[in-house]
Amino acid sequence: MKKLLLTTVIMLFAGVGLVMAQLDRGNVMAGISSTIDLIGNGPSLMSIGYTTIQYKEDSDGYTAGDPDKMTRINLSPRVGFFVVDNLLLGADLSYAYSKTKDGADDIYASDYSETLFSVGPFVRYYVPFNRAWPFVELSGSIGSIISKSDYRDNSIVDDSKYTNDILALGGGLGLAVPIGEKVVFDALAGYSFLQYKYDDSEYNERMEFGTIGLKLGFTLLLAGSE
Repeated sequence: MKKLLLTTVIMLFAGVGLVMAQLDRGNVMAGISSTIDLIGNGPSLMSIGYTTIQYKEDSDGYTAGDPDKMTRINLSPRVGFFVVDNLLLGADLSYAYSKTKDGADDIYASDYSETLFSVGPFVRYYVPFNRAWPFVELSGSIGSIISKSDYRDNSIVDDSKYTNDILALGGGLGLAVPIGEKVVFDALAGYSFLQYKYDDSEYNERMEFGTIGLKLGFTLLLAGSE
């Protein structure tokens, strides 16, 4: 019984030591996280997708037209460095692309695309425990989104291209749960602010979104050179 108790205590302290080592100064974190409605409908995680959209009804004589087609790509990698124990500084990178191709029988048939790119810093502080690590995080990024419409019948509507500036700010409280020696699952509950600012607007037109939500992701903790 004494040997079992001693073994348990040793394993407990060894686990705590492993946790502390993972969050030590000089270590590196690389990860992916869900995007929050950057382009398209709903969040997605490092995704590539293809969707068809078609209107249908059951009225007499109705014939369904060609479906619209949508292609989407969302990539949101991040990397960070522990500048001191438990304190992580890093950078977020977001790339999103969406293209919608109208059905051939649409009178205003067009190919519409949006391309987004943004980059910015984040800071995270962990409070390490044996099996879970609460943390607080703040982040911000800037970027641009390019919208293009290419109408197939140029005699009806002119093609268009717009560039809008993006500002994103966020923060919240989260919980990191190790699921191996190096892999960690993250859940962050917080607030995010997203602003689209229209290019060449005389009246500084912009759209602003405020979201309270849950952000999920995975991170990989790697030993540094120190």
